Amino acid sequence: MKRLLSKLDRWLLLSLLLTTAVVTIGSSNARPYDVLGVLVLGPVVAVVRRGPLAGVLVGLYALVLVIVFGSRDPVLLTAHLDDIVALTVGTVVIGWMAHA
Repeated sequence: MKRLLSKLDRWLLLSLLLTTAVVTIGSSNARPYDVLGVLVLGPVVAVVRRGPLAGVLVGLYALVLVIVFGSRDPVLLTAHLDDIVALTVGTVVIGWMAHA
C-alpha cells in the first residue's frame, strides 16, 4: 500500500481531491459557476509535482466533473461556456508550459 501511495502519488491524489472538492462545493452553492476559476488549482498542483501529463489529466478530470455536474443546471453549460473554455485553455497552457 505504501508503494501505491508514494510521495508523488500523494500529490496526484491531492490534486484530484482538490478538484473534486471545488466542484462539489460549487455544485452545492446557489451559483455553482462562481468556483470555475478556482478549478485550475488542481491541474496546477499536479503539473508542479507530477509533470505536464498529470496536469493535463487532472484538467480533463475537472472538465468531466464540470460537464457532469453542469448537466443538472443548463445555465452552467450555456451561459458560462466562457469559463469552461477558460478551464480548457488553462489546462492546455499548463501542460504546454510545463512541457516546454
